[in-house]
This record gives sequence, C-alpha cells and structure tokens, in this order.
Amino acid sequence: MRAKHHKTSKNRIRISRFAIMLVLVVIISIGATVLIYDFYQAGMVEYVKIYDLKINLDNYGGFDLATDVLTFGTIPPGSKAERKMKFYNNSTKPLRVSFDVKGKDINKWLVVSDDNFMLEPGELRYVTLDMYPPSETKLGRYEGKFIVYFLKKS
Repeated sequence: MRAKHHKTSKNRIRISRFAIMLVLVVIISIGATVLIYDFYQAGMVEYVKIYDLKINLDNYGGFDLATDVLTFGTIPPGSKAERKMKFYNNSTKPLRVSFDVKGKDINKWLVVSDDNFMLEPGELRYVTLDMYPPSETKLGRYEGKFIVYFLKKS
C-alpha cells in the first residue's frame, strides 16, 4: 500500500512540475509576443501628435478660442459640441492616420467621424470630432489627451 502511495505522490509532483513549466512557457510566450509587437509597431510609427483635450460642463454654452489645446468650450450635459480637424500629408509616402483618446469619462464621450484611414501624399482630409457628454454627467471641467498616430503604410 505504501508503494502505491509513493507512486501517487511522485505522479502528483510530476504533474505539478509540468503545470508550472506550462504556465512559465505561456507567460514567456505572451511576453515575447508583446515585445515583438511593440518593436514592430515602433518601427511603423512615423509621427505622433498629442493634443490636450478639454470640455467644461455647465448650465450654459460658451466658446473657448484657445489654439494650443483641443477644446470643446462649455456646454450643458446631454448636448453636443463639435470640432473639425484638418489633416494634410505633405510627405512623399502614404500614411495611415489613427486616433486614441485618454482620460476618465471624456474617452467615452468623443466620437471621431473617420478613424484609421490612409492619407496619400498631397491628400487633405477633414475629420469631425463630436463630444457627447451624457445628461446625467456632473458639472465641471473634464480633460484628457487626443493622440494622433501617423503610421507608415503596412
């Protein structure tokens, strides 16, 4: 009986070692994949432009004419603010334009009319940015980042 218990313990140890090795292989594989992907993406990025993104929510509307930030002025919650951006490719190669929004809440409210598009050399394109803060949103100032990626054609 003791020999059988000894064999069972050895089998459990082997299975445990195998499970640990399997988990390590999976973790290493995932890590390597992420590193390779990041390295590959870094080679594709031509240029990145980061804009400060701001909106004030209050019971009235107002304009903000600042040119150093992407502002949507002051609007009541539940309404819409719109901005247009112009993109022009002055390079000799096509570029893929992609966007990302960072910031608590504001990242859910911004809708971009055209995302992840090709911009050929000499091409001009306008993109509309619509901000839709929900009606139940608390009044106040909300900020984030609007990131524009110009990527080499893949």
